[in-house]
Amino acid sequence: MKRITRAQLNVFDAIVTNIRRRNYAPSIEEILTVSGHKSKSTVHRHLLILKSAGYIQWEEGRTRTLKVIKAVSEEDRERLTIKFEYAY
Repeated sequence: MKRITRAQLNVFDAIVTNIRRRNYAPSIEEILTVSGHKSKSTVHRHLLILKSAGYIQWEEGRTRTLKVIKAVSEEDRERLTIKFEYAY
């Protein structure tokens, strides 16, 4: 399975957070705001990648049908965590 990137993890976390807080799926604009991306097309591309990787799904042509299918593994979260090492 293809590994997700930090940007895709940000989009995924924006989806999960919105669903937990509001009990419904976020719009692309809401994901855009929370994830820190600048373009709707970038968010849409990340959504397509997450869908193809099996993390999310939605019903074509219907709004707010985005669903989380599986969680991101702790291994991937650890891999994507920024670690600072100082050269002292």
